[in-house]
Amino acid sequence: MNTLKVDNGNDEYDLMFSDRDFAILGGPSMLMPEGGRFINALGVFENTSVAQNMRIPAGSHVRRRRGNLLLHARAALNYLERDADLLAYDYSFRLSKGEDRHKLKGHLGDFKIRGLFGGVDGQPRGFCTLTLSELSPNGLGRDVELIDLRKRDEMETDDCGLLKIYRTEAEFGWLSPIRGMIDFLEASDADEIVIYHS
Repeated sequence: MNTLKVDNGNDEYDLMFSDRDFAILGGPSMLMPEGGRFINALGVFENTSVAQNMRIPAGSHVRRRRGNLLLHARAALNYLERDADLLAYDYSFRLSKGEDRHKLKGHLGDFKIRGLFGGVDGQPRGFCTLTLSELSPNGLGRDVELIDLRKRDEMETDDCGLLKIYRTEAEFGWLSPIRGMIDFLEASDADEIVIYHS
């Protein structure tokens, strides 16, 4: 578990989350549009750099307006509550025809659907999306459609049989910690909040 300490000057709240839960916030922007904004509001990456191997230095913190942080926390919670039933699974997939018939969890391409190039992605965990793309007139690829596969069992391809989707129950723990943080922020009258990252 990871912990961010949210400090209003008089009291603190420990926002605890797993690596899987944190990755969910960075899911596809079409499906989790508020996730990236909430990550930015928490300021997690503001004190990291590639030179430090993305490690958070000891004592790192950011200052945020309480109202702004509360706004982003509420918005993220809305999307997490909406899709809680879907985020409680990890997804894998396979094509019924072709060389590799094993279930995969990362990315799978090289098939067509409705004449478009297909690529399915099971990352971050809790998501499973199909991107359909085409060649533009100048020969570069461009995305045409993104399909959420989490409620589907299979999808017919043009050339590789069925794309089959599998679900495995997973731990999804965001709802209680974010609700607790929202309650903490609502009960506070501080204008500024300090978030400690280590």
